[in-house]
Amino acid sequence: MKDGITLNEITDLRRFGNTLLGLPNVELVVEKAFTKIRERIFPQVVSLFLFSKDGFIERYKIIGADREGRPIADSWLHGEKYKPGESFSGKAAQAKEQPYGEPYWSSSLNVEIDKLSHGKDYAEKLGFLRCGISVPLNGTHRTFGTLEVINRVNPEDEKPSHNLTFSDSDICWLTSVGSHVAAAISRLRKKDEDKIFSSMIHVLADPELEDPLVHSAKESVYHLIAESLVNELMPYKVCIVRLVLDGESLIVTDKAHSNGDNNGWKYRVDESRFPGQGLVGKVLETGQFEIIKNIEEEENRIIDKEWVRAQNLKSFICFPLLTLGRVIGTLSLFTGYVYEFNDSDIEFLRNVSSLLAAFKVRSEKVKRIDSFGSNPRKAKDVDLTGNKSDEEVLRLLRSLSNESAKVRAEAALSLGAVGDEIAVPNLCHVLTTDEQPEVRRSAAQALGMLGSYEAEIETRG
Repeated sequence: MKDGITLNEITDLRRFGNTLLGLPNVELVVEKAFTKIRERIFPQVVSLFLFSKDGFIERYKIIGADREGRPIADSWLHGEKYKPGESFSGKAAQAKEQPYGEPYWSSSLNVEIDKLSHGKDYAEKLGFLRCGISVPLNGTHRTFGTLEVINRVNPEDEKPSHNLTFSDSDICWLTSVGSHVAAAISRLRKKDEDKIFSSMIHVLADPELEDPLVHSAKESVYHLIAESLVNELMPYKVCIVRLVLDGESLIVTDKAHSNGDNNGWKYRVDESRFPGQGLVGKVLETGQFEIIKNIEEEENRIIDKEWVRAQNLKSFICFPLLTLGRVIGTLSLFTGYVYEFNDSDIEFLRNVSSLLAAFKVRSEKVKRIDSFGSNPRKAKDVDLTGNKSDEEVLRLLRSLSNESAKVRAEAALSLGAVGDEIAVPNLCHVLTTDEQPEVRRSAAQALGMLGSYEAEIETRG
């Protein structure tokens, strides 16, 4: 029996990985991966687990045959989940020195049944337990799931066999498949982030679209963004958007919970937050974001303690919605397990917050137009920025394509200072496509500046 995988298999896996990257949703990625696995290493059962909002790895999909050869339905052992490191299935999800799991396998599950959380359930369903492999699905910053196979089928009679186990070659091959599946799901998660930007940018780039979203509570941009941030591919369990509506305090405008609105808000009271009051009030006062990695260790900083305990919330982050240094709202998020907010998380949430701030100012402009029935003067008609010429604006727009990231970032901020709405689509494009974080941050800041500039024009006009 061979100990590794061949060059032809490596080539085949590369092509397989490229196919997965082109699939539009997680369901198709999993379906294609399960088919490939069953054709190559002949397991009785294949399962995929993903981290839940509460920090367990929870079974997402299972396929295989029971002891009678009948298909195993997804409804069997519904809600199967494990803590990282627990039982056989949780071993590959356990991070040690780094936030990544490692492959785990066994050829003696039959003597470990009593130590496995659902060992007897699996033995009863499959007829026996003998061997298994579990490999991590590692994303850019952490493990987010596992891919697992149990028992080996004899390809000649297509029946599970006590005498067959998975080889070192099977372990290597499945580990490689897990890497390709992880890359495909990570790509889909990134696309979900892009969708959040796209929905906001669609409104920012076309002011005419603001009106129905501003006036419809159920379809407000704030609500749509909050729902997007707690969807199944995001790590966040709760999202709360607050806005300064009375000039003094923050008021909850929209919120979303991954468990739905019926069960997520028990024991919670949405009171106003004043400068310095709790973490959210501190963000309002300082304009700086706040993080609590482990709420249990810093519970004294939390105001809604009873609600946080009831929802089993473990980590917290709050960003200001800033416009020209002034806080006009906050974006708060909770996770259901202790979460390490990395640089990518912070940049993403900072950009979302900047866009929400820009949207708030522009939506208020639409409301004023509705209220007074008049057209405000355009920013370029008022000499507040040094009266930049059209040629200067065009030069700055061209600079957004410069090879130097520093030049692009400076051009974005300059366009924000100029206050010409013609720059909005270009800045939106930079925000979603530029590869340099500093350039994307500058584009987000510029969009916020444009919104603030319009508000200043309105005041002076």
